[in-house]
Amino acid sequence: MKRLVYRALLLCIIQCFGGSLVSVSAQDNPKREQEVVKRENIQGCYELTLSPWRPNLRIGEDFKFITPPHRVQLFAERGTQGWEQDGYIVKPAPGVPSSIHRGSYWLPKKEHWIEILWTTGFSGLSMDLRVEGDVMRGEAKSFWDFPRQQQKADVVARKVDCQSP
Repeated sequence: MKRLVYRALLLCIIQCFGGSLVSVSAQDNPKREQEVVKRENIQGCYELTLSPWRPNLRIGEDFKFITPPHRVQLFAERGTQGWEQDGYIVKPAPGVPSSIHRGSYWLPKKEHWIEILWTTGFSGLSMDLRVEGDVMRGEAKSFWDFPRQQQKADVVARKVDCQSP
């Protein structure tokens, strides 16, 4: 009986920690680091197109909290002030008015993906975008500092000349 308990315990330990060992070795793989989006390849200006938010909550004046600038410039430099310190700098493209957001930044995520975030400090939106050359596609999600259903929108970001209107 003791032998059966020991075998079951050993099998459980192997199953539990065996997966962790595989996971750790995948993290140490240098090829994995090369697959992360390089910030130098992302820098530049992008025209943002968002689908209608779903569900449509008819949020009235609060819509400005989930509206980014329609053209943005992504920089390869780390931010030094406020929320920019959490990632790389995002600004409205030259000639484009700012949004209501006090902070914004972007980060390379997993393979071929970046995240862009805009926040007032309380509410805002984040975008998870898959990089496909000069186009990025993905999803935007709203966030609030009070109980409100999260909304989502499809996003297309097309690289454009920073000087053109």
